[in-house]
Amino acid sequence: EQQPRVPSAAVPRSTLSYRVRDALLDAMEQPYTIWSEPGSDRPLRANLDLLVFRGRTLARQGDQKGALATYRRCVAIDPRDGRGWLALARLSERDGRVDEAIDLLKRGLKHEPANAHVLQAY
Repeated sequence: EQQPRVPSAAVPRSTLSYRVRDALLDAMEQPYTIWSEPGSDRPLRANLDLLVFRGRTLARQGDQKGALATYRRCVAIDPRDGRGWLALARLSERDGRVDEAIDLLKRGLKHEPANAHVLQAY
């Protein structure tokens, strides 16, 4: 017999997914360890996936300062990955700094002219 699905709000906060999320959002956390593929100068995509997720979560929670710091870390780790540039540009645009947003997109394109994330927004 198939068990009914439990709504996500009913999932106890002690589950692994909540503990992992809480650890990622801990203000006193240690800097992320950045892993790269042997022989490559680029970090593993998973590093940036986690950071972008963290930045998005912080922004949704209203922590713009934390989100900005996280997205800046993304572009420092791998400036060729456009997600950090795009997120920084979106935050600037939301704050009414349209010229800064355009400049951020241009900077992202300088690092990777064919980046789909940045080209789509530009």
